[in-house]
Amino acid sequence: MSSKQKQPAPKKQKTQPAKIEKKEETPAPVHEENPAQPEELKEYRTIQERIDTIDEKAAAEIVAVEKKSRKEKEPIYAERAAALKKIPHFWKHTLINHGVLSQVISEADTKILDHLEDMKVEEWDDDPSPEGFRITMYFSSGNTAFSNREISKEFHLQPDSSVQIKAVAPKWKGKEPKDTFFAWFNDQDETSDEIASILRDDIWPDPTISYLGMMPGDLGDEEDEDEEGDE
Repeated sequence: MSSKQKQPAPKKQKTQPAKIEKKEETPAPVHEENPAQPEELKEYRTIQERIDTIDEKAAAEIVAVEKKSRKEKEPIYAERAAALKKIPHFWKHTLINHGVLSQVISEADTKILDHLEDMKVEEWDDDPSPEGFRITMYFSSGNTAFSNREISKEFHLQPDSSVQIKAVAPKWKGKEPKDTFFAWFNDQDETSDEIASILRDDIWPDPTISYLGMMPGDLGDEEDEDEEGDE
């Protein structure tokens, strides 16, 4: 007879029933009937129309003032351009000293910018032309990178809120360099154009701010500090 004892069979583990998580039911939205009926809003609408009329009149007056302002500034911009031309490489330093533009301007671009004589931003919103603006850069004859002395980019806001872009891009004498700032003139992306906003809104109103390596608002802060120091 064998001396081996028969081992008891292992006990079966009881399987715990899976827990079923109850999903919280999203309560159905409560729709309340509008307490005011159209005829009850008649008096309100008459008053609101008077408010809307004033707003429309104010908007038209603002457009008229902006048109007059642009017209009055044209000869002053011409005087400013003549004064800035007396400063060597003014526009080059204005562009490369801007915190954002400096990241997209290459070393090769800076040599081309040595020949940048002037920059202009023109805005319009006259019928039949859609609202828009044009950015133009003017180069000296010493620029050997591209043959045209003027390059520009226009943005036309269409009635459907889309933007039509027209550009006069550089006509490179050789192969267009990689990662050049001037590729922006060929970019037709209408959804996001940070460079256009910088040139029009940051630089054009007062280019000396970027020329001095500051950002819009810095000049006002310095004037406040000067006034505090005088007290």
